[in-house]
Amino acid sequence: MISISRQTRLESVVVSSSLSIGEAIARLDKAGTGAVALCGENRKLVGLLTDNPAIALEEGAQVTESASPPIGSSALGHVTSSYMSPAVSRPIALALVAGGRSRMGSKLHVPMPGRAVSVTVVGTVFYDKEGARLNA
Repeated sequence: MISISRQTRLESVVVSSSLSIGEAIARLDKAGTGAVALCGENRKLVGLLTDNPAIALEEGAQVTESASPPIGSSALGHVTSSYMSPAVSRPIALALVAGGRSRMGSKLHVPMPGRAVSVTVVGTVFYDKEGARLNA
């Protein structure tokens, strides 16, 4: 899957992990974008759950290893979407994180105004993970 947001310029590109960088560039060039912006060599889409289920993350917020990262340090990634889910009765979020899949179950932090929010890296399916509703 290649997801492209096009307006007057290329806004963002998310490349499936099944494609090599070369294949992704070739496909994007065929799409006529004229420019390529990849989401980071090893950033993968993961789910995030806040340790405090009363706190929702801000979209666009950085994801870091430390609750108070040193000034000028690089973030591991960023929150791409965040919503309150009535189905799971808590906020859920998706993020592009460096080494995402290898971080499943690990604790990371999302610095936000006034505090850093502790999060756990999880899969991207938050509801009906086994597919029981789908296969009913």
